[in-house]
Amino acid sequence: MKRMIKKAALLFLAVSMFFLNGNTLAAKGKTLSGQDANGNTWKYERKNRTLTFSGTKDLKYFELDGHSPEPEWWCWSEEAEHLVIENGITGLPGEEFMDFYKLKTIKLPDTVTYIGEGVFQNCWSLETVIMSDNITLNWKLCVFCLP
Repeated sequence: MKRMIKKAALLFLAVSMFFLNGNTLAAKGKTLSGQDANGNTWKYERKNRTLTFSGTKDLKYFELDGHSPEPEWWCWSEEAEHLVIENGITGLPGEEFMDFYKLKTIKLPDTVTYIGEGVFQNCWSLETVIMSDNITLNWKLCVFCLP
């Protein structure tokens, strides 16, 4: 019995030290990086809650219809506070970042030439968008963005 209590106490101490040092455990199935269907790469940085995309094409369009599967990176929609689209990505077809409720900042490069319908819909925490003057905006770009 004493041996079991010692093992439990050591396990508790080890787990406590792990979390006290700022470590977190990934939720099952959540990946930190990958590639979209168009070949663009993405990564999520937990420390600063930043989702970053790089590549040379549009982000792959997908529809949030409750039936079609979301891309892997969409699992960070409830945590991401910052979005960085790096130089090379050419467009955001529509609805990619819908319902990213905690998204505060967005940085878009000159290579993004258009933003489709509903891309930032329901991004209620949005404070800053940095983007080029040469981007064509869909008039339904940001329905209900503001608090």
